[in-house]
Amino acid sequence: MYLVILAGGHGTRLWPISRKNTPKQSECFFDKKTLLQITYERALKGFKKEDIFISCGKSQFSLLSKQLKNVKKENFIIEPEARGTAMAIGFACVRLLKKDKDAIIAIANSDHFIKEEKEYIRILRLADGVIKKNPNKLMLVGIKPQYPETGYGYIELGKLFSKIKNDSIYNIARFKEKPDLKTAKKYISSGKFYWNPAWFVFRAKTMIDLFEKYLPNHFKALDEIYKHLAKKDLSLIEKKSFSKVE
Repeated sequence: MYLVILAGGHGTRLWPISRKNTPKQSECFFDKKTLLQITYERALKGFKKEDIFISCGKSQFSLLSKQLKNVKKENFIIEPEARGTAMAIGFACVRLLKKDKDAIIAIANSDHFIKEEKEYIRILRLADGVIKKNPNKLMLVGIKPQYPETGYGYIELGKLFSKIKNDSIYNIARFKEKPDLKTAKKYISSGKFYWNPAWFVFRAKTMIDLFEKYLPNHFKALDEIYKHLAKKDLSLIEKKSFSKVE
């Protein structure tokens, strides 16, 4: 399993601390380390450094690479321009598929605070095992809500899919975005809703197949990049392909 850290966000909701040229993942909130550095150190507790990749924009590479001096350039997945989370994940998929046709990817966010790091790594490893047995499924880790937060998305649990020792894995009934306070309180009291941190685990090939079905324009751009990954003028092909995507 490979871990892809999404570090390309601009952090606009934390302005003026977070700015375009210094987004929040590059800022220090705890001790003297940035959120990105903390995320990377956490990843090293469960992954080999060669299996950890940083996804960011071309304009951010210089800043972020200075913060992760021990990370080789080939472990950065550099987008020519920002095209949103879907394209960032798809781009990571085609890059890693070229390396490993059976690649399983876990998505991490560079600006998340995670206190229980051992449990976080354990859950990702659990998800890896589930995907190996169910390669056509996607896994999404949910967080049990502590209070009726109105700024987060929620996941409603469906029927039980599997039980592995003390861990229960459910089908997803539906997603609910940022409810009002009254609705959020109902979600909490029902016990059927979890916060959605967007921690996905999936087989790269499965994700690309879903792009083809649901985001055909993204798929065309990604397929074009994949077919030309061995070419010397790849950066020009990537830029041209990205420009076609909303």
